Amino acid sequence: MYLLIFKRNPMNVKNFLSVYAIAVLIYGILFLFMPAKAISMYGGESNPLLVNAIQGLGSLFIPAAIMAWLAREASASYGRRAILAFIGLSSLIFAIRNIMAMGGGATTTQTTIDLVIQVVFAAGGLYFLSKEKGF
Repeated sequence: MYLLIFKRNPMNVKNFLSVYAIAVLIYGILFLFMPAKAISMYGGESNPLLVNAIQGLGSLFIPAAIMAWLAREASASYGRRAILAFIGLSSLIFAIRNIMAMGGGATTTQTTIDLVIQVVFAAGGLYFLSKEKGF
């Protein structure tokens, strides 16, 4: 699948938005529909308050994924620039929050994987934001 997506044109804005949309949709579905599984992946124990918080996060991730997916075909514009800024800055904020949690002892394999994903999306979003032209 990777080769089908990236064979002709390595990473560009369209491919970046596609990868972001798919990754965030997976997290959104997991968090919204399987919160207990998501909580256990992070080493936590399920309780009603935590389930509610995780499902709330999932309910935000799914529309973000849809937004990125729909923006893939958009030409350079203020709207696409805003979406790239959202991706870059929200991923950066998530990465900082993750570093703070890890500093407080919440270091698991999943939090480390999340941190890498967040840094990649923050860097990608801000990189493509800086390269946007044509509007």
